[in-house]
Amino acid sequence: GYTGTVTGTMQDTSSSYNGVLKWKLEYDRYSGTASLTITGNGYMPNATEASWHKVQSDVQCYITKLVIGDGVKSIMEDAFAGEKYLTSVKLPSSIESIGENAFSYTGITKLTIPYKVDYLSGKMFYGSPIDEFKVSASNKYYKAYNGDIYTKSMDALVVSAPGKYVHDSFY
Repeated sequence: GYTGTVTGTMQDTSSSYNGVLKWKLEYDRYSGTASLTITGNGYMPNATEASWHKVQSDVQCYITKLVIGDGVKSIMEDAFAGEKYLTSVKLPSSIESIGENAFSYTGITKLTIPYKVDYLSGKMFYGSPIDEFKVSASNKYYKAYNGDIYTKSMDALVVSAPGKYVHDSFY
């Protein structure tokens, strides 16, 4: 149909104690938009066969709204890559890691990294207009300075905000 809701599950099976995550994609083919909600308690796997990516491809929609529930512990590699109409996201305090290209080529311009995050890919926002990162003051591993993310000791740059330096269109 032209509008609808599709649901699914995903689980990182690398550990027997990891929980199942559920996802719900509500789409509108008339506008080409979709809302994605991810809930549960666990880590996203790095690859899923029955994912929202397949549904999006089938219905030809872009994610414009993303809700990640408290309990989700990671953002997998390439999770939201290419979602150019996704302009904001709030990460729950449960997030511990963000994979490579997780938000590459999105429209997100600002993001706050929660206090539990202990791994960030330096390429998590490749090709995106993000111009400011903030990091929870309670984070033990990272610190924001001048909109970029550094190690807590400030001895290494971890993620630079590409939008600070390139003000042309990213698309």
